[in-house]
Amino acid sequence: MLYLSGYQSSMAFPAMAAIVLLLLLLPFADAETPWQLCGSRGNYTAGSNYQSNLNQLSAALPRKASSNTTLFATGTAGTIPDMVYALALCRGDINASACNSCVATGFQDAQQLCAFAKDATVYYDSCLLLFSNTNFIATTGNDDLLIAWNTLNFTESAWTSAPCLRCTAWCSAHPTSPPASARRVCGTSDPAADT
Repeated sequence: MLYLSGYQSSMAFPAMAAIVLLLLLLPFADAETPWQLCGSRGNYTAGSNYQSNLNQLSAALPRKASSNTTLFATGTAGTIPDMVYALALCRGDINASACNSCVATGFQDAQQLCAFAKDATVYYDSCLLLFSNTNFIATTGNDDLLIAWNTLNFTESAWTSAPCLRCTAWCSAHPTSPPASARRVCGTSDPAADT
């Protein structure tokens, strides 16, 4: 029998210890649940050249992004038709180790959440990862534009001091032609003019 007041039973201490342990470990649980966007440009098969090229990028790109002072990197592996193009971007206020870990996790999660898809994007609070069989790195096309709205309240100073990671990545990949909705983040117009 468990008593909440008075004498403690033999079951009270282990139950309380388990609750305290759970509360202590909660901050270390993976708080970053990815948001994925699985593409429609086809699938690859297990053991294929495409998967081998994807594995090469998953080994190299986390290091490349985390060792770059901008925490941004692109990469390619293989030859057409099995070439893989990838882009990784980490939030500017995280350290290199966290960037490396986030991008590496992104490759794992993308391949699980978008199983065998040739193009996938995963977004985290700390980073984003995009890979595809289409060379999105060298194009300025807006065909796959995704605009995600944040319905939470924020101030103008929050907008200018902490730009949206998704829009920042889009600006990095498309520096010459941001749409009106991304101009403020890309720094191509006066924020007051877009309102």
